[in-house]
Amino acid sequence: MSEKKEKILSKSQPRAKVWSRAAAAAGNQARGVGATLAGTPKNISPAPKPGAGPPPEEPPAAGGPPEGDLPEGGRADKKLRPAGRRPLSSRVDTKETICRETILVMSDRGLAGTTIKEIARRAGVTPAMIHYFFDDKESLFQHTLDRYLRPFSDTVWEIVDLDLGPLEMIREFFYRLQNIALDNAWYLPFWGREMLNLEGSLREYMRSLVDPRKLAVFRDKIAEGQRQGILNPDLIPEMVFFTILTASFMPRLFRPEWAGIFGVEITEEMVSRHNFAAIFSGLAGQAK
Repeated sequence: MSEKKEKILSKSQPRAKVWSRAAAAAGNQARGVGATLAGTPKNISPAPKPGAGPPPEEPPAAGGPPEGDLPEGGRADKKLRPAGRRPLSSRVDTKETICRETILVMSDRGLAGTTIKEIARRAGVTPAMIHYFFDDKESLFQHTLDRYLRPFSDTVWEIVDLDLGPLEMIREFFYRLQNIALDNAWYLPFWGREMLNLEGSLREYMRSLVDPRKLAVFRDKIAEGQRQGILNPDLIPEMVFFTILTASFMPRLFRPEWAGIFGVEITEEMVSRHNFAAIFSGLAGQAK
């Protein structure tokens, strides 16, 4: 395995133990068996083109942000403004805090319910402070979405450019999607609100995160696996990614509901073992 490949694959390792147990439970056979609402801002642009990465944190303009408890209008009496400028590190930290709380409010309330007032309350700043960094709510939302969602997409879709066989590629997609769900508690509620809702405000934005070229490469690798006899010939290559995506996210998103219905706690290891067995061994099991 090349050094580059080892370095990139290492991103999936933090949760590898769960999948190791799942693989063992599924058995060695898995290795050879061929997944705009009213009132919301309308100016959210598509995500930056792949490779652009999250936007850089630009230092605020000279003069520093307003200090202390300012009126919501954003103006302060000059006599109350401390002399000098707030240190750059402090300004960058404040901007990052605002963005982090913005994505958390979006996850809790959806885009339509996300307000500057609530973001400011959670971030421990005034609305005036937010308007110092961002011209309006749309620019805050745009910056936050690009800052938090683009890196996830890049991490997942770089897999298709690795020298992996079809089964290895599918496993790696499972690993990374699982890690996103487990390491970012806000992501699944956010994804559920915006992707499962047919009128989700950010469906178009979320679709723009996927590079069509990489989606085509993924499809072609699945088709090649079918020609080689590695994957089920009845699979529709264009639908395999969505099968992986829903298998990775849906059981975790609705786990509390399933537990209530069946009266049994559904653990993370159970979800992982089930997904691994269903995808790599199939639901029908081996013919006798």
